[in-house]
This record gives sequence, C-alpha cells and structure tokens, in this order.
Amino acid sequence: MPAVDLRCTRAASYRSRVVSLRMALQSGTDRAGPALGIGTNGPVEALAVFDNGSGPALYAGGSFTTAGGAAGNHIAKWNGSSWSALGSGMSGMNSSVWALTVFNDGSGPALYAGGYFGTAGGVAANDIAQWNGSSWFALGSGMGVGNTTSWL
Repeated sequence: MPAVDLRCTRAASYRSRVVSLRMALQSGTDRAGPALGIGTNGPVEALAVFDNGSGPALYAGGSFTTAGGAAGNHIAKWNGSSWSALGSGMSGMNSSVWALTVFNDGSGPALYAGGYFGTAGGVAANDIAQWNGSSWFALGSGMGVGNTTSWL
C-alpha cells in the first residue's frame, strides 16, 4: 500500500489535506489516500505521526469510542492496515482528545495527548498524558479540574 504523504509546501494545501484525512477517518472512505478501515464512530480532532520503535504510524484523537470497529476510547493507532487501541484509552465524563504532538524530552520520543479526560490508560492524567509506545503516564498533576488542553 502506498504511504500517504502529509507534507505540503503551502499551509492552505496542508489544511485541506488534514480536513480530507479527517473526513476519511470518520467515514472510512478513500478521499485522502488508502482506505482507513471503516473509520471512527465520532469526530477526529487531532492527528499525529509517531514511531514507537516499530515504524511510523498515524495516531488519531477525538470524540470517538471505536476505530475500525475496535475499541478506541478517544485515541487510536492506524498502522497502514488496521486500527488498534492505545491501552484502555482515555476516560471520564464527556472525554475527548483535542491535541496530539510528538516530543523527545531526552528519554526518547513520546506521543503527548491533550484534551478533556480524567484518566489515560487507567492512570489519573487530568487532561494531558504521555504515551511511550506501550504505556500511559501522567504529566505531573495534569492541567487541573475543569481545564482542558486544546493545543500542544
């Protein structure tokens, strides 16, 4: 399957491709490149490419609970052929992931998720958490009750 190249030279073109990819994720159609399974059952709010050591994959966060028919709980990984969960995902009342980014704090690259959630993989996280490729970790005491993370 050919790779989807998300790099663009113009911001408008990039935004257009991200919107198309979000639509493809939600509907499972082939609008943005290769088919992405049957999509998600709710809005996709954030996308990031992260390599956990097994090769780069597309990560999606949002207000969905399933991706490709599998449990996703607001965050899921697309490896080019199937969706998979990141642990037990995020939970809490009205949970959603609104931001994803990759950052290396000196201990290796990790995926960071921000949004509105109480736990990440069962760990108290308060709206911001780190995924190292196999487990979720809280960032200190999080953002505090009632605060949300929209940008990372």
